[in-house]
Amino acid sequence: MAEPTCMNLLDWEDLRFFTVLARYRRIEVTARTLGVPRGEVMRRVVHLERALETRLFVRSAVGWRLNATGAAVLHEVAQMEMAACAIFQQVARTNAGAKVPRRR
Repeated sequence: MAEPTCMNLLDWEDLRFFTVLARYRRIEVTARTLGVPRGEVMRRVVHLERALETRLFVRSAVGWRLNATGAAVLHEVAQMEMAACAIFQQVARTNAGAKVPRRR
């Protein structure tokens, strides 16, 4: 069994849904943007909030607004996204032209 690490404590898809909802602030727009049902957006956000044991949004009739904790999480997720992009850029630079061998 794999040892728990920070990388497997959170569902990275939940973070993706979180960032889109933070951007658009409406469940309907987020669902349409991601091509999923509204319930999937709600489920993902609730799952993330439960994992972090805190609310990330202030919910209202006009939309979902990040609270202070949500804003801090969004900042960290943006850093994670930049790190992921850096991995791809580094690999592209060091392995230019290298191909993954095909399975036989």
